Amino acid sequence: MSGRSWVPSRFLAPFKAGRPCVQLFESGEDTMVVKVRFWLLFDRREIEVYESLGRASEPGFLRLLGHEETGDHQTRIMLTPLLRQMNKWTKVHALAALDRLRVLHSHGFLHGDVRPANFMETTGGELILIDFGLALKMDGQGGCDSLVQGDPAYASWALLSDWMNFFHHFCIADDLEALVHVVFASIQRPTCAPPRYTQLTDIETIQTHWRSIDSTGFFECQAAAESGDYDLLQTAMEQWLEVCVSLYSKFRSALR
Repeated sequence: MSGRSWVPSRFLAPFKAGRPCVQLFESGEDTMVVKVRFWLLFDRREIEVYESLGRASEPGFLRLLGHEETGDHQTRIMLTPLLRQMNKWTKVHALAALDRLRVLHSHGFLHGDVRPANFMETTGGELILIDFGLALKMDGQGGCDSLVQGDPAYASWALLSDWMNFFHHFCIADDLEALVHVVFASIQRPTCAPPRYTQLTDIETIQTHWRSIDSTGFFECQAAAESGDYDLLQTAMEQWLEVCVSLYSKFRSALR
């Protein structure tokens, strides 16, 4: 880009069925992530999201340098400080994640796949929300009808209820409730990470699992998320995380 010399560094993810190939390039201290995938519809939506965020210079997201279509696949190029996997969630990270979703929603998009792997951080500790391949464009009512998608381990209970119907009306609450599952599972893991349920529609089993760990904090946050109220969810998360400061040291070894 712009005459700069970019040197291939390493593959972050090889080609897999339905998943993009991701390779890292370096030029001095800058890094560029190149993604290639054979799903043009998903790629174009991701580009649309990044272009919208880029025009507003929103922090907390990758910056799109450019993109091109070559035959039956598409390449996306993004420039960002070197990212790393989240190895410890704190109150700061949880509230930053909520802010990233608030910004994304303000641009008219739902993420559709909120899970731990889609939150990364820079070497400076800034939380980055990534991967908009399953993003959905909201209609005038703040939602979108779509086929069921995302990770069932972190899906909202409403989405799980529709899982076997293969169709769901996605809304802001689905993203926010998924974030609640991510935050609780990430901060308290491995003791309360949601199991891979064989019967995805068994909501009672899921609720019983969470009640066995936390009878108040989780359900207050879940209810706030279900309402789609960002401020209400932020307050509920702050209160719960403040109470659970002791958990950070208790589970520090598991959060490395």
